[in-house]
Amino acid sequence: MSNQIKGINLEKIGLDSSAIICLAIDVKNLEYFKKHFCKFDRKFYFSVESEAEVIGVLINKYFFNPEDARATWKNISEEIELNLINWGENTKDKEFFFNEVKEINNMVAQSEKNPSLIIGDMDARIISNFYFKGIKKVYTLDKAFIKTCSELDIINLNFPKEFIQRMNTRSKK
Repeated sequence: MSNQIKGINLEKIGLDSSAIICLAIDVKNLEYFKKHFCKFDRKFYFSVESEAEVIGVLINKYFFNPEDARATWKNISEEIELNLINWGENTKDKEFFFNEVKEINNMVAQSEKNPSLIIGDMDARIISNFYFKGIKKVYTLDKAFIKTCSELDIINLNFPKEFIQRMNTRSKK
């Protein structure tokens, strides 16, 4: 997949599961995002781990039925043309980047003396996928994810506050 369209550099932006969930739970969020953030020179990426996580959260936290959760995922991925990151079978590279992300995250949690900043393996895999593919900007709502990405020179982009308010209004648990 090329990073250029007729000489124009494409801006590669990653979406963490939390960002995709934010777009999924209220159609206003998705429509606004499409109108204001989806530009011809931007490509949005997600890590292979996010699909199952998003569908699971929609079912378990927001009480979507499984068919609706899968349909919502499919709709979002088509509407904003999400591109899958799955770097294949090179396990040495996967392990190297995964371990680097985990080490950096541990340093972040220790330096801030905040164990709640320790990310799980799934988030470490998502960040390492973004890092490996050279994605330098992400949308996420997760503080530990943001701080770890910052140490890797990956910039967090913020959603409008209204997106978060609508998401919190829908939250049932």
